[in-house]
Amino acid sequence: MRPHWYPILLLLFLSAISLSLVACSANPSPELSPQEILERSAERMQTLKGFQVSINRSGAPAFLDYGQTLSLSRLDGYYVAPDRVQANVRVIAPGIVVVVDVISIGSIQWQTHVITGQWEQLPEDWGFNPATLLEAESGLPAILITDLSDLQLSADAELDEMPGKKLFLIKGMLAGETLYNLSNGMIGPDEMDAQIWIDPVTYDLQRAILSEHPGTADAERIWQIDFWDFDQVIDIQPPL
Repeated sequence: MRPHWYPILLLLFLSAISLSLVACSANPSPELSPQEILERSAERMQTLKGFQVSINRSGAPAFLDYGQTLSLSRLDGYYVAPDRVQANVRVIAPGIVVVVDVISIGSIQWQTHVITGQWEQLPEDWGFNPATLLEAESGLPAILITDLSDLQLSADAELDEMPGKKLFLIKGMLAGETLYNLSNGMIGPDEMDAQIWIDPVTYDLQRAILSEHPGTADAERIWQIDFWDFDQVIDIQPPL
């Protein structure tokens, strides 16, 4: 006769195996190269319905318009696939700092006036379009595959905002020409340092820090771009 505790030991043994299999399935393959991780992240971003994003600029001014009168300080908003953005933008204008609301749908953009607060459609030659920059197929998530070189991988990085969460950190050099065109001259065109944080399970792109060093200290810029609330969407419609 089997001891009465035999079924208990068998159950514990099977539970341990089950937990081990779950853990193995949740962990990323240690054999993935930095390029493969970036490719999986880009594929993941292309499947998303939307996400929240913030773009924070420090250092030298980065002008939103071709006339170089309005400089971007920070953008906080929502991206909804394939080509819609609704955001508030902290803008530095001559003598003032203001926050304006922006809606981008494809190539058409609207913005609240810096003085009156009324919505107005921007001219086609306005300049920076956040929907173009964030578009998954050809925007920033895509060029992190094609334009990064000299890749270095750390598999156990953390962000202060996510303590205890291990992330992939990929460092490299990002060619600036494509990003320069995507941002209508706001970022680039010189090569820049890049740091990319990616979730090792979902391959969500959590953060990118791009550091521009064009030759003089007063021209240096740092861009921190954060992504979260993946697959969450809002209804973005024309304001007029």
